[in-house]
Amino acid sequence: MVAYGISINLVEVTWKSKIKAQFPNPNDYSCFMGNFSTATGIVTFAMMLLSRVIFRKFGWGTAALITPTLLLITGLVFFSLLMFPNATGPLLAQWGMTPLYAAVLVGAAQNIFSKSAKYSLFDPCKEMAYIPLDDEVKTKVCVQTRTCVFSSYIFRLTKPNLNTKHTKEPVETWEKTT
Repeated sequence: MVAYGISINLVEVTWKSKIKAQFPNPNDYSCFMGNFSTATGIVTFAMMLLSRVIFRKFGWGTAALITPTLLLITGLVFFSLLMFPNATGPLLAQWGMTPLYAAVLVGAAQNIFSKSAKYSLFDPCKEMAYIPLDDEVKTKVCVQTRTCVFSSYIFRLTKPNLNTKHTKEPVETWEKTT
């Protein structure tokens, strides 16, 4: 759990600084983050539904390994894009992307998938590991845990749409102009 926290913070702090470099305009930054929050909610919702199949078919040990594996793979790609922009630049240019923009997108995917895997797979596995019960009862407890997390993500899914307009129009301010 400590390793997850350190890993996600290391990537997330670096990623957010790269977002600010890619989107220096506050409106563009806000639009990107709103889309990111919406995508996080959608993917987490899908992972909540998929996690039931993963737990039943592969067991909680495999389910617990998905989150660190996602962090490792996406973290390697993210930092490779940042550390070797000259090597990746020509390939990305063929797709109309810069290494910075690709790193921002990979970082977004990393945050979206690792958080959704953590909430839908890793956290229930952590709870199951401390329960000395048979596998059938552990699965039922897992469903209850996912239901609690699921309801909070329904709110997160709708929150960006309530708080921001996903347009590039200027954001109105409350400052009085003289």
